[in-house]
Amino acid sequence: MSGKCFILFAYVLYVGVFKIVDAQHGQPIKRARNPHISTTSFTRSPAIPDRKTCGFQDPHFQYAVGDPTESRLPIGKMPRLRVVGGIETSLEEHPWMALLGYKNRSGAFNWKCGGTLISQRYVLTAAHCVTGSIEDVYGKLTYVKLGVHNSTTLISCDIHRDCNEKTVIRGIESFSFHKNYDKTKAATPNDIAVIRLNQTVEYSTYIRPICLAEPYEESKINDRLTTVGWGKTENGECSQVKLKVDVPLRTNQYCTEQYIKKLLIIILSDSQICAGGEQGRDTCDGKANILR
Repeated sequence: MSGKCFILFAYVLYVGVFKIVDAQHGQPIKRARNPHISTTSFTRSPAIPDRKTCGFQDPHFQYAVGDPTESRLPIGKMPRLRVVGGIETSLEEHPWMALLGYKNRSGAFNWKCGGTLISQRYVLTAAHCVTGSIEDVYGKLTYVKLGVHNSTTLISCDIHRDCNEKTVIRGIESFSFHKNYDKTKAATPNDIAVIRLNQTVEYSTYIRPICLAEPYEESKINDRLTTVGWGKTENGECSQVKLKVDVPLRTNQYCTEQYIKKLLIIILSDSQICAGGEQGRDTCDGKANILR
């Protein structure tokens, strides 16, 4: 789309908080309908973290501002690959991000999808990451990796030689995806799934669940949202390090009209959102989540 793309999601992430949207009614999923996922206005299961243990907690952290391309690098250092228009996160930033691992018939592993830790044993992801053609292409979904910054190493260090703890890998006990997920439609409605890990994970600076949002917490059109993950870069390659880029929330009508201009018929439902569309500022890969 000439440098522009849009991001379609069945769930919405907020800064430090998370909101799961019922894909049929566009309302927060109530605990009575799913015993493992609840909004904070309902009695919590012990497995669901409260806001004392979830979200990004570092009060000293500050987001970088300005054009990341203007950053000066030491002689001999190549700039890291970026999500289009994005910058590399700090080691401890967005500690709920997860990578999903697939094992093919030859025994090789492929880390191809992203997810979001929502409790010590549950990870939210897209339905297309747990079912369908992904198994034929990359193999069986086998592991979830947490505490990841650089997807190719167990430990990552920044330029100050501060290092994160060893990444944690858990097996998958089970997963479930929305019964009305429809991969045959261009907008892939109800593209949402939950993974149950085979063991709980211990929280740390680099592994924390995202918070569940209150029902009244909403985003407005043109609010700046942030996509985070290991998505494709300007070079068309997947980044090895965790990246972020901010994009605007759009109306579904606006996005549908933009797609039509490109001769694409993608009709969004009321339970979906659309973000992005700015020249040079997007992520067009399934490894990125969106948050506010």
